[in-house]
Amino acid sequence: MTEDFMERLIMDNPVSIATWLTLGDGNIALKGRQVNAFFQLTHRYENGDYVLMKKNLLEQITHVSVALRNRSYGQEWQLWTGCHPMFNKVRLNTYLNGHKVIYTHSIKLMTPLCLALLYQDDGRYSPEKSTISINKPTFSKTELEMLAKGIVDRFGIIFRVRRSCTLKDGSIGHELGLRYSDKDKFFSMIDPYIVPSMFYKVGKGGTSSEVVI
Repeated sequence: MTEDFMERLIMDNPVSIATWLTLGDGNIALKGRQVNAFFQLTHRYENGDYVLMKKNLLEQITHVSVALRNRSYGQEWQLWTGCHPMFNKVRLNTYLNGHKVIYTHSIKLMTPLCLALLYQDDGRYSPEKSTISINKPTFSKTELEMLAKGIVDRFGIIFRVRRSCTLKDGSIGHELGLRYSDKDKFFSMIDPYIVPSMFYKVGKGGTSSEVVI
């Protein structure tokens, strides 16, 4: 990643970034006798540049470790932070009874960088079908409707909630579907924060260059 790209990752509000990293692919844990919680995540080997991006963001909060793990299905990146009191606050605001939840406070914290992280974690773009979506089936329909309203209020971009899948318990999962006429506006807003291995999600064609961490 270029120096210019890295400069864009300077955070005004670490809590907002940690919140939306958690509501994406990450999670916050508090184990044993630990007083403070820590953040952790895994990503595919091909997304090493994305792991590096998240590492640089989280290092503005506390120290971060990254390792390449061998799994039965191939290699993956594992990232984890040191324990920090800020993660206690984020944990209280993103979990309820052990499950992630979206609160109005989290939506008020959302920035273009936060939305770019959420889209790179869970977004899909199908030029053939003219569809762009953020798939979050474990969140309730009500939570996603609240998130969609927050996005249009903050950024003027319209997402609609629609069915995406049937979950293991038989319930219906939902996703956010972008109004396709908002594609250029949406991609223009998040483009400064998209890493090369995720270019395919904004119609640029993906790259997966080697990343040294």
